[in-house]
Amino acid sequence: MDSASVISPLSIMPLVIAGITLYVGATHLYLFSRLRQQREHLTFALTCWCMTVLSIATAGMYATRPEMVAPAWQRARAAALSLVTAAFVLFLMDYMRKKPRAEVAAPSDLYNRKIVWAFSIFHIVAAVVQVCDRSSLTWQVGTVITRRARVPIWGVLTYPAAIAGPWTYLQVGGALIALLYGFFISVRFYQQGNRQRGKPLLAALVLVLFSTIHDIAVFYGWWPSVYRLEYAYLAMVLLMTYSLSSTVVKAAEVQEALWEKERQSQVLSESLRRSETLLRLLMKNLPQSVFSKDLEGRFTFANRQYCTVEGRSLEEIIGKTDFDLHPPDLAQKYREDDRYVVETGQTLELVEIHRPLEGEPRYVQVVKTPMYDANGALTGILGIFWDITEQRKAYAEIEQLVAARTEALEQEIAERKRIEEILRRSKAALQRAYAEVELQVEAQTAELRKEIEERRQIEEELRRSEARYRTLVTQAPIGILTCDCDGRVLHFNPAMLEIIGLDNGDAFRQYNLLTHPIAVETGFAADLRRSLTERVAIQAEYHHQVKSERSGWDDRVTQAHITPLRSDSGHMNGALILAEDVTEKRQLGEQLAQSAKLASIGELAAGVAHEINNPINGIINYAQVLLNEAHSQSSSTPSTDRETRFLEGILREGNRVANIVHDLLTFARVETEEHSPAMVPDILRDALALTDRRLQKDGIQLRIEIAPNLPPVRCRSQRIQQVFLNLIFNARDALNTRYPPTAGGWTPDEKQLSIRVEQVERDGAPYIRTTFHDRGIGIPKEHLPRLFTPFFTTKRPGEGTGLGLSVSYGIIRDHGGEIEVESVVDSHTILRVDLPVDVEHT
Repeated sequence: MDSASVISPLSIMPLVIAGITLYVGATHLYLFSRLRQQREHLTFALTCWCMTVLSIATAGMYATRPEMVAPAWQRARAAALSLVTAAFVLFLMDYMRKKPRAEVAAPSDLYNRKIVWAFSIFHIVAAVVQVCDRSSLTWQVGTVITRRARVPIWGVLTYPAAIAGPWTYLQVGGALIALLYGFFISVRFYQQGNRQRGKPLLAALVLVLFSTIHDIAVFYGWWPSVYRLEYAYLAMVLLMTYSLSSTVVKAAEVQEALWEKERQSQVLSESLRRSETLLRLLMKNLPQSVFSKDLEGRFTFANRQYCTVEGRSLEEIIGKTDFDLHPPDLAQKYREDDRYVVETGQTLELVEIHRPLEGEPRYVQVVKTPMYDANGALTGILGIFWDITEQRKAYAEIEQLVAARTEALEQEIAERKRIEEILRRSKAALQRAYAEVELQVEAQTAELRKEIEERRQIEEELRRSEARYRTLVTQAPIGILTCDCDGRVLHFNPAMLEIIGLDNGDAFRQYNLLTHPIAVETGFAADLRRSLTERVAIQAEYHHQVKSERSGWDDRVTQAHITPLRSDSGHMNGALILAEDVTEKRQLGEQLAQSAKLASIGELAAGVAHEINNPINGIINYAQVLLNEAHSQSSSTPSTDRETRFLEGILREGNRVANIVHDLLTFARVETEEHSPAMVPDILRDALALTDRRLQKDGIQLRIEIAPNLPPVRCRSQRIQQVFLNLIFNARDALNTRYPPTAGGWTPDEKQLSIRVEQVERDGAPYIRTTFHDRGIGIPKEHLPRLFTPFFTTKRPGEGTGLGLSVSYGIIRDHGGEIEVESVVDSHTILRVDLPVDVEHT
């Protein structure tokens, strides 16, 4: 070994051990920071760090140059050994303390705190003496020897060493005694069955003991045993470090969980104690009477209210039975109730008469329930009762009020029945006088009957009468409104908002019906002022417009009944307005009138057609005979060509009259052919097959849109095809009128006929709609109401009979469908044909 070397190969192993013990000490210091109550982690960390100092001092002794410095390292090693022993016995004292919820306590026959403190103080003093003393008491002054060690790889190595004094020998012996003391304590842990605590203690003890033995071997120069001990010590340190750390960490986690459970248990115990205190305080001060009895019927508890009701003190009640406190018959009844609760285990609720010691008998509501202990055993009954005498008196008064109210309501019902009879007679008079409003009177009478029936049911349910009246007004199909004498709106229902086309009730409340522009314009304000001034009821119809999302503004017809409201003294309080939207009824009446007109014209047309048919056939036949003769004589008579033209004109016009007669008969004919399922797209294709070439010749672009999966309709296919042909020809004429065919064959893109077939719903029922949309000349608005009238046509004379649309209208109506028209002049015309779906074959 070169004398200039700084680190001896012998110093490598002590330095490795120093690093491991430093890491183990830091680990246990971290555990102490987490578990403040386990101080043994701190003292064991100090023990490990003292072992680190010991290993560093050993490494320094091996590498000492010059040799005279060796005694200083020897003193440091001896002081570190004392500190290791002192720290270990302190760790032993902390580890042996009794811990919360420990399964097995420390072995008290060996463990003694005084002995542990004696060892600690002795070794601390020994460490101080090693550091401070410079005499031969610790190490022989001026005496340094050279020790030799044969180490594999490096061969023979030397290092200086001092000769120990008597104090050092005493110090090393005390360390061995302290370690043996700890060893016996760990053995007793195993003997008592507490291996969980004995195992880490034994591991720590072996580490320190092995370190001490190694130090003794170094001290006396037992080579090569020292070299082997260092490697064995390194392996043992690693093994024991893993075992000790994992065991202590696991024990720390278990201990922390146990402490957490104990803290939770303390919190629950405190909560339970507070709950019991609160329950006792609550039962003691409840305004109801609370008591408990054992299985023998003796009172075990009574609160303050119970004592007050009985007029006795608690001492006079506890331990007594019902026979000691109440009359025999009442006590026997109480005892039977208690027996029922005990035998069935069920809660008993009843109303009974209670006779206290002083005062009148009282009605009480009683609840008795069984009581059980923590093991589920029945221990007695718990009872509570309270006075309901005043409540029963109140119920009796309510019953009297209900009876009086019922009698008043019966009188009101009789009065309303009399009113109903008057209304029935008024209805008959109105039917004779006003045939046009007969349906409306019947509807109002039905509404009145329904309202009377609803009010009769409401009167039978007294407690819900007010809510049902409110529901009746809110859900009434007619608008209801009340106003004061100045025209200010007071009350109204949602139907009234819907009729006038408003969705904001707050804005409507700001209206003044006498001054609002719409009310003044429609004449309603004048009728209302007249009703309030003359105190008369007024019924009238008002035409107004309502905003619509689809068409902007819709025309509405509203029928209103204005009735002045008077108080019992005859003073005017305002007016009641009942409003009903009769727009659809008016439209229905117009349609009925139109249908009646068409029926009358049909009957007239049928009579005229039958009278004309035979003469016109004769004229046509005679004209045909003369025309044939004229053709046969054309070669011999020079004037035949002129006569032939006249005969052809007669024949042509006669055929035209015959076609008109045929259309009249078709219009008036009563169909007997049965309806059968058919697909509207198929009927449309058949009609287009007959008109397609003519439309192409006129340069009309045809666009067809047919929705998929359409259901069938029940109809007469030829009649529906006749309607489609008529509508296609009308559209063709309109397009040719606006866009006449040109010689070059060019036509604008607007010369177009669009046909769409789709499924729609009308009044909740499925229909197949066929829409014909052309961009022709359109129809003036004033002609639309007369469009389906027979013989009415917008074509030039000689181009139409005026029966096409009226016949089509009759066919569609006969099939239960509808035909609607929408047109704008010089823009477009849209005709919609709706046929009901054949539900049976869908």
